[in-house]
Amino acid sequence: MHAQHQIGHTTIYFTDPDRGDREIQTEIYYPATTAGDDVAVATGSFPVIIFGHGFVMAWDSYANFWEEFVPKGYFMAFPRTEGGIPPDHGEFGMDLAFLTDAMQAENTSSGSLFFGKVTNKTAVMGHSMGGGSSFLAAEANPNITTLVNFAAAETDPSSTTAAANVTIPAVVFAGAEDGVAPPAENQIPMYNALASNCKTYIGILEGGHCYFANYNFNCSLGEMVPPPLPRDEMHEIIFNFLNPWLNYQLKGDYPSYLAFNDSLQNSDRITYEQDCDLTTAELTEKQHLDFYPNPVKDILYIDFSDQKNKEAIEITDATGRVIMNILVTEKSSQIDVSNLKPGLYFLKFKSENKTNTNKFIKL
Repeated sequence: MHAQHQIGHTTIYFTDPDRGDREIQTEIYYPATTAGDDVAVATGSFPVIIFGHGFVMAWDSYANFWEEFVPKGYFMAFPRTEGGIPPDHGEFGMDLAFLTDAMQAENTSSGSLFFGKVTNKTAVMGHSMGGGSSFLAAEANPNITTLVNFAAAETDPSSTTAAANVTIPAVVFAGAEDGVAPPAENQIPMYNALASNCKTYIGILEGGHCYFANYNFNCSLGEMVPPPLPRDEMHEIIFNFLNPWLNYQLKGDYPSYLAFNDSLQNSDRITYEQDCDLTTAELTEKQHLDFYPNPVKDILYIDFSDQKNKEAIEITDATGRVIMNILVTEKSSQIDVSNLKPGLYFLKFKSENKTNTNKFIKL
């Protein structure tokens, strides 16, 4: 059981130069050493979740998400744009796409609170209008790792049309009793259109539209009739599936994918559809290593998704000469390569009698 982190918070006003210096006020919640505003980030590096709000819903309606995931080691970033009437769905989708790269840039900005703290894995998520806009973001930015949305509503430009160009792994959540964005007219066509190599549709029985979030007056006014399933039970179901999915997609914990599928097959609180190319054999046989950035200047970050034993890492130059030998005992580690000469290097790791070789470039 991993220790839970405290929740830190800061506000950053990002500017997108490609859209006329559009300002994107963003509320960011992050794993911290102590709770509070602008406090120090916890030890380690963490993946990112970008979350798009629903129609005339504020970001703070989604405290249930940041209270669930930030303590477990995730950044959560909420753009506060397009909260008025009428919202521009296309711009909101591009805000979600932009924040994916903006948060990655924070990792390499020496003046940032998040310098050296952000991994290269990002989930883009959203609810209702934000869910529909998340398809637009995933179509626009190839750096997004996984797409997840909740009661996604059709947008203009069309999220269903955009879904046909989305190939990353995706999970589409729907409330079976959603009267605001009915699944048959919204989430199901979007799911069917997805070109993802692994996609899952989860319909929550007796679930509605607004209970994916905490209470919000505007959403409740639009829904009018509360769904049969209570809000706290709705959240429990969501997180039962979302925790293992994110653990797999953003942290590389492959057994979590098996747990995700086990829950799909055994839960009596949902209906589901799934189309995934991954097999159990492929998952269990993979070597679980991620390293970044590449090219690298000073620090190479190493993440083992399934750290069970000590991992021996060897770095050689282009001639095969061994430059460094490192024994890694933690799931996430850092290697100082600042003293290496610029050029091509090979990173080899040995585990359980297997050797995996990867290339990286030293700047």
